[in-house]
Amino acid sequence: NLKNHIEKVYRKLALELVRQNVHKGSEVEKIVVEEEDLSKYVGPPAFTTERIWEQTPIGVIMGLAWTSMGGSTLYVEASVVEKGEGKGSITTTGSLGDVMKESALIAYACAKDCLLQMDPENDFFQTNRIHIHVPAGATPKDGPSA
Repeated sequence: NLKNHIEKVYRKLALELVRQNVHKGSEVEKIVVEEEDLSKYVGPPAFTTERIWEQTPIGVIMGLAWTSMGGSTLYVEASVVEKGEGKGSITTTGSLGDVMKESALIAYACAKDCLLQMDPENDFFQTNRIHIHVPAGATPKDGPSA
């Protein structure tokens, strides 16, 4: 919280003054802590954005993942990799866990069903192999080593 960070800055500034042999009653110049000094006093930001693109390209979305620290964002990439009669299937890559693989299969089945209901003549899912890749699927984002 903000109060703890401000107190941390005070403590580190006080330590610097002691190390500079500034004694009680001595004149001390005005101390200004600039934005670029904050990492020196309070450490690196606890959470940083993982945004790669300002606007994601076609076939890429930003998803949310549950983690022990609350959550994380990750990119999910999808593309058609093979077309042809009878090629309809889905492939997942990216060191996904079982739950993520199952979620991808469920989403695929739902999309297939929705398209069938909206446009029964559309054979997209019967003629296209879809590849879904989650680049950060197995990378832990939380904890002391994050």
